[in-house]
Amino acid sequence: MLIVLDDSTPQFGFAGIGYSEVDKQDISNRNFKEITRLLAVKEAEIYQTKTEETAEKENKKEVIDRINDSLELKEVISDLKSREKFNKRIAMGCYSIGTAVIIIGAILAYFSVNNISSDKNSYYYIYVGAKNLAIIGLL
Repeated sequence: MLIVLDDSTPQFGFAGIGYSEVDKQDISNRNFKEITRLLAVKEAEIYQTKTEETAEKENKKEVIDRINDSLELKEVISDLKSREKFNKRIAMGCYSIGTAVIIIGAILAYFSVNNISSDKNSYYYIYVGAKNLAIIGLL
């Protein structure tokens, strides 16, 4: 807490911080009532803030506990887990089928290129290559 004597202004960037003014005569007469009052106000503010924070934390904890203990939530979570397992099996099946089809397509493309006789012209090779690429791309 910043305390300023008389009407002087705080220096070194302390002006932005809230401060309180106290007379020099009060301090020289050892009259610290104003400083004591200011400290009591500040202490009350700090206590109020801590009390509000504690109450807010307790409210949040109660809400979280209520949500975690909810039977509906547990049922929804178990349902989502079972759906996840089912969808994961379907995805792995589709992945396996897709991989097998691409491998089969590559093997068929290899055999179709391998069975070309050597007396064909270069346009035929381009045709077979484009056909094989199209088939693999479609698969």
